[in-house]
Amino acid sequence: MKIDLHMHTTASDGEYSPTEVVKMVKEKGLEIFAITDHDTTSGVDEALEEANRQGLRLIPGIEFSAKDNEAKKVHILGYNLDYRNPDFIAIYKSYTDDRNRRNNEFIQKFNELGINITLEDVKKYAKNVNIRKPEFAKALLEKGYIADEEEAYTKYLNQEPFKSIKREKGEMSPKEVIETIKRFGGTVLAHPYTLELEEENLIRKIEEFISYGLEGMECFHSRQTKEQMEEYEKIANSYNLIITVGSDFHGPNVHPNIEIGTGKNNNIVDARVKNIEKIIG
Repeated sequence: MKIDLHMHTTASDGEYSPTEVVKMVKEKGLEIFAITDHDTTSGVDEALEEANRQGLRLIPGIEFSAKDNEAKKVHILGYNLDYRNPDFIAIYKSYTDDRNRRNNEFIQKFNELGINITLEDVKKYAKNVNIRKPEFAKALLEKGYIADEEEAYTKYLNQEPFKSIKREKGEMSPKEVIETIKRFGGTVLAHPYTLELEEENLIRKIEEFISYGLEGMECFHSRQTKEQMEEYEKIANSYNLIITVGSDFHGPNVHPNIEIGTGKNNNIVDARVKNIEKIIG
């Protein structure tokens, strides 16, 4: 079974529209896939319409950030969501509002650096209501401030002062995020390597997350080494957790060399998923 349960579209910080991503999924020969945009499910309906045309099975998903005092970066994936629920929409809309605040701060900083771009310059590249870093890259390129889109990240977006402009909604605790997602769908810890914890502390942290309602781990991920993936699989099995696989596809400019369904250098092709029926319905 060919599966990829982690990818992004223009609804958050991906380079391709939901329709385009679904067509790529079809080309890659996947059978089951999930759209897991950051803090929103606004691209799911478009993706679902195209998935139905293509005869594919789409799992509605999302990826939320959380702030932990020990782990460096905690992201929680939600699956098989009741994504049209008004209560759920209200929750993620607050994240979208926070993203808009950040975009306005980006514009202000660019202007202070003598770079004459406006939010309108950036908006025209947005295929969705959300504006993200790829749209800033395109606007900078059009204005002649960079030689290619990659330079937008190396020269500006991944450097100060932009690097310090954070999204405040990432400050929710893992407990709050897991319990929130649990109300509307299944919960999986994304890419455990970003927690940057040694094995003993990682196990303790996962036990903590399980106590909040965590159901699974993304043991197979494009940016995890073979050794890491084997370690995470062993931990997940010891707690009978759902084991998932995700490329975390965004597009070549945002995350180079990561492909839908195969990851980085085919490193997730042989992923051994487990118990995923619990979250894919």
